[in-house]
Amino acid sequence: MEQNTEKYILRGDETFVVLSHLVAHGKQLFLITNHPFSIIDKGMRHTVGPDGPILRYSHRPG
Repeated sequence: MEQNTEKYILRGDETFVVLSHLVAHGKQLFLITNHPFSIIDKGMRHTVGPDGPILRYSHRPG
């Protein structure tokens, strides 16, 4: 999946708009997953784009 992000993750303008609106209004979102950090990071950056809301991560090592 990391090599073919575009194939597996659809990017829609709605996602950028919704996340930007939530962040602009002081909302915090979280994602719980068992996927490796590298996959989540690449997927989120693909989804929100280079001008998307600031992404902050906290993950438990191991």
